[in-house]
Amino acid sequence: MRRAVLHGIGEPLLNKDLPRMIAHLKSHGVYVLFNTNATLLNDEWARRLIQSGLDELRVSIDGADPKTYALIRGAPLFHKVLGNLKRFVEIRKDLGASCPRPSLWMTGVKENIAEVPDVIRIAARIGVPEVYLQRMTYYAGEADAPGMMKEEHALFDSYDEYVDRIMAESETL
Repeated sequence: MRRAVLHGIGEPLLNKDLPRMIAHLKSHGVYVLFNTNATLLNDEWARRLIQSGLDELRVSIDGADPKTYALIRGAPLFHKVLGNLKRFVEIRKDLGASCPRPSLWMTGVKENIAEVPDVIRIAARIGVPEVYLQRMTYYAGEADAPGMMKEEHALFDSYDEYVDRIMAESETL
C-alpha cells in the first residue's frame, strides 16, 4: 500500500481511533490523507493528527459566505469551521510541523461558484496554501436526488463566460 484515503463514509473525526490508524499506516510508509468538515477539529484533535504523522488534511468548505455555506452544507457552522482550521494552522506552526498539509476543497455549484475567489482569499488569510474546486456530480433524471445533487444546481450545462471570468480571477489569486 502506498496511499490511504480515510474518508468516504461519514466524518473521519468521529473515529476516536483515527490517530492510531494513521500512525500505524505511517509506520509502514503509507501516505495518509482524509477530508473533513472540520466541525470537530478542536485543539486536541489538531495535536493528535499532527503527532500521528498525517500527510494531508482536506477541509470541505462550499462557500465564502456563512449563508451560502449553510445553504449547501445544511448547518450554520461556517465560522466554527474557519475558526477550527485557523487554530489547526496555528498549532501546526507552534509545533514546528510541516504536516499535515491543509487544503480547502470546494464543490462548485451555481449557488456558490461566484465565491471561489473569496474562498481563495480566506485560505490565504488563515494560512492554508491550497484550494481545490471540483464540480458537483449530479444524479441525472433522479427526482429524489439528495440536496443540491440535481441538474439545476450543476455547472455542466452552464459553464459560460461568467464562470470563465471567475475561474480566471481565481487562477490569478
